[in-house]
Amino acid sequence: MKKMLLPLLVTVLAACSPPQLSEPQPQAAGVASMPSGKEPVSAMTQQQLYQHIQQMVGKAAADEVSQCRIAPLGHKPCGGPASYLVYSVRDLDEATLLAAIAQYTALDQAQQQAAGLVSDCSIVPEPVATLQHGVCVAMPAHLASNLE
Repeated sequence: MKKMLLPLLVTVLAACSPPQLSEPQPQAAGVASMPSGKEPVSAMTQQQLYQHIQQMVGKAAADEVSQCRIAPLGHKPCGGPASYLVYSVRDLDEATLLAAIAQYTALDQAQQQAAGLVSDCSIVPEPVATLQHGVCVAMPAHLASNLE
């Protein structure tokens, strides 16, 4: 009986590990190379799409905090975002980025449902976008309120 429970426990623990703020680890297997730029977003694997999103965001450089944004990224099996991504609208097309994020999140959710994954159902708190030394960064909301 113990031998049968161990793989289940490992699966549950892996699914319950807390997500990282703005650096989720894509779970889809697939081609790890960067997209060529000519490939449509809908034809990319989840891994390629994640890399494409990171490439679009780049350093998230901004001149003022109003250029900084936060977007939910990925999906938790119980619902809600797996993490949040901070980005700057200064040097990118926000609509294209948000479309890629939506596609990534949909792929993440479909993969989790197909695999029957579960999680701890904790809510990932939405951070606040701040500007530090010309770069947009995510900060927990309770810390950002202390800066005002």
